[in-house]
Amino acid sequence: MDLGYLNARIHAWKGELITKESYNRLLGSDDKEDLDSYKDALLSTCYGRLTGIAAPNIKRTEELISYVIKRNFDTRLNLLWQKSSDEVKPLLKALLSSWEVSALKTIIRGIEKNTPRNELINSVGPAGEFDKKAIEELCSVSSIGELQSVLGAWGSPYSIPIAKTLKGYIQSKHLYDMELAIDNFSLTHYITLMTDNSANSNIVRDVLKDRIDSTNIMTLFKLTNESFTKSSAKELFIENGKRLLSAPFSSLLEIKDREKLISAIAEEIRDKAWQKVLYSTKLTGALTLEEELEFITGRRLIREAMIQPLGIAPAAAYIYRLIRESKNLRLILRAKVFAIPRSTLEELIMSYDLSTASTITAAS
Repeated sequence: MDLGYLNARIHAWKGELITKESYNRLLGSDDKEDLDSYKDALLSTCYGRLTGIAAPNIKRTEELISYVIKRNFDTRLNLLWQKSSDEVKPLLKALLSSWEVSALKTIIRGIEKNTPRNELINSVGPAGEFDKKAIEELCSVSSIGELQSVLGAWGSPYSIPIAKTLKGYIQSKHLYDMELAIDNFSLTHYITLMTDNSANSNIVRDVLKDRIDSTNIMTLFKLTNESFTKSSAKELFIENGKRLLSAPFSSLLEIKDREKLISAIAEEIRDKAWQKVLYSTKLTGALTLEEELEFITGRRLIREAMIQPLGIAPAAAYIYRLIRESKNLRLILRAKVFAIPRSTLEELIMSYDLSTASTITAAS
């Protein structure tokens, strides 16, 4: 598998990512509501061109910045997909499955709410098989049943979970079961396609297993405050993870005290990096747990990209850098709007600038 051309492009694209110095400028001072200064700081980065193009048409600064962050993320993911060879795309599709799912669920919700076609198209970010042309066609259908038929005709695997839950949706008019089925399907489907034991497949497989384990752990936290039958809760467990199996998951469901649950999960997973994050939630709460687990995956991919620079690792690491950058910029935007002090914000920002750094403060 030749990834030379793609990895050369990624090496160039990395130069356009926000650096720790740029983050310090974007964070600004404690003038929390100074959105114009935030916009001006963005103009000096790779976001400047998009900001300049969109500014005449979007007058509210908060809306402009939000649009530019989303548009940049969508454009970069789409460019990564377009510059990949057909041989690479199955691996890349697995890595991008979370964003394919996000695009598909946005379209499904729009169809249910009868959102105007052009408005729906503009709200969906292209990713993987859902490029601009595909999104335009899917946003033109009149029902979720028709959507499933179109996906089936294309040979899209996402037609499978929709078909399985379509009857239930027609009866209840609730999307929860369908969206859950799509989420779970995307996490397990692509692992089953990784049938060889190559270095590239192993890297992608480990990323998917991380996502499954993280989802199962977050499910346990969510269920501590919910009433449920044990059989129904078991249905929420996603198979094919690496650290947490079905039987321990069922036992952990019985624990309703969060601190005891954290200790029990940490003991079960036996992964030192994940254990450290879990134990820290006793002090910080579970609010950022999913983010921190995702950060560990990204940090590992960056190390693997240095060890295996000719494989899929650079592309996987680049995707996680894009994710982190987009989330950081949105976090800064929220901080400006809701008057969060810079000192507090610095503790929440995560950066991959240094392989051992988790915050801007640590990376500086």
